[in-house]
Amino acid sequence: YYHTQVVRNRATGYDYSFGGYTSSDFRDQSNTMGTGDIYSTVGDLFKFHMALANNSLLNKELTAEMFTPGIKPADYGFGWFNKQFKYSDKDSVATNFHLGMTEGFLSFLRRAPSDNSLVVILCNSSPTDFFGITSNLFKVLYDHPVKLKQPVHKKMETLIKDFGADGAVAEYKKMKADTANFYIDWISMNFIADQLLQLKRYEDAKIIAENNLSEFPDKDLILVTMGNIYLALKRNDDAIRVYKKALQITPGYEEAKNRLKELGENVLLFDQHR
Repeated sequence: YYHTQVVRNRATGYDYSFGGYTSSDFRDQSNTMGTGDIYSTVGDLFKFHMALANNSLLNKELTAEMFTPGIKPADYGFGWFNKQFKYSDKDSVATNFHLGMTEGFLSFLRRAPSDNSLVVILCNSSPTDFFGITSNLFKVLYDHPVKLKQPVHKKMETLIKDFGADGAVAEYKKMKADTANFYIDWISMNFIADQLLQLKRYEDAKIIAENNLSEFPDKDLILVTMGNIYLALKRNDDAIRVYKKALQITPGYEEAKNRLKELGENVLLFDQHR
């Protein structure tokens, strides 16, 4: 028996590994101190949402401060991301949201204070396209049509297996152009590159990550994953270059700073720009 083995009908957390699901690693949630040690339901989270809305949990002034956009580019306030959600080409609504993730589990909550709308995902598989799912649910709430599209990252896994990474990237470009039937989630595309890295398929990881970088050059996570792959390939100069680009976007990105320190680079300049 291996702990990653899927046991039929067992309620547990699952990780999506490249090409399928495995049982996730076990974590004792009693000692995680605020991240993962809360058990809840959608109904209870709605009560939490309403307590914030009517200021029965915090007073009006503290609540307003918590939901004020703060650190750029995430607009992170005191414990919440606070951003406009665009649910059509012309329409948007102010929202507060946050993600929670641990081994085999994912939660995501997005609230719209203007009309007390709330969408919650509690999921026992990770990763999950929480942005895509919640975006479609908000479209339904605001009476906008929803067209279900195929996720490109799911197709990419099969394409990599059948045609290799180069062939998969060629097909990616075709699917990208077919916006009527496919959608691209950059976080899931980054996950593919990271999974290939973990599997030590470094050349395949590089091909997928470089395509991700050309598609999403302003995403710090994409840049750090690219740097980690370059490190695995012993291309230290390239790794340094992309880690520095990540810090130009997010000066406080600790993983990028730590990698640069390990490579003998001075990161004080980025600390001064925080």
